[in-house]
Amino acid sequence: MRSLRISLREFLLLLACVALALTIALNRFRTDKIYLHVYGTAVEKGHDRYGTDLTLTNGVDAWVRIATADVYTNQPFGFVTPNNRWPHIEIRGIVRRRWLGGYDLKVEFNLDDHNLTYICDENRTLNLEEIVYIDKSFDCFLLSSNPDPYVSLKSALEPTPPRNSR
Repeated sequence: MRSLRISLREFLLLLACVALALTIALNRFRTDKIYLHVYGTAVEKGHDRYGTDLTLTNGVDAWVRIATADVYTNQPFGFVTPNNRWPHIEIRGIVRRRWLGGYDLKVEFNLDDHNLTYICDENRTLNLEEIVYIDKSFDCFLLSSNPDPYVSLKSALEPTPPRNSR
């Protein structure tokens, strides 16, 4: 019977392949808790019982949190909040973390307020605290690591400082 013998180089190569496979598997199947914050301007007064930051506006009206949901990467999510069209919101989707940073988001929105009704699908890649406008004047959303919707929106609306050019 012949014994199995491998060189040190083969052993290190095998070890590197196993480590790479484990890293890929952990990145693909690990779940991170992030938050989906949805904002609107055509919202009934007092909708957000925690208050509104009146400095966060679209130029005319203040952005008010419509809904916040805990979202886990690689797991489908969804919720419905019937608010007598102030607004009614129904969301279903999934978020996947990208290998080199950012998130792939696939989401279906049904937003119905007293002004407009949006039924839309979003498939996009985005970073945390990056605003996605469903309609520039009335509704937007973002993914965040922060559970506070107004802190998240404030950091997303702040202009990025210019890079120093040399």
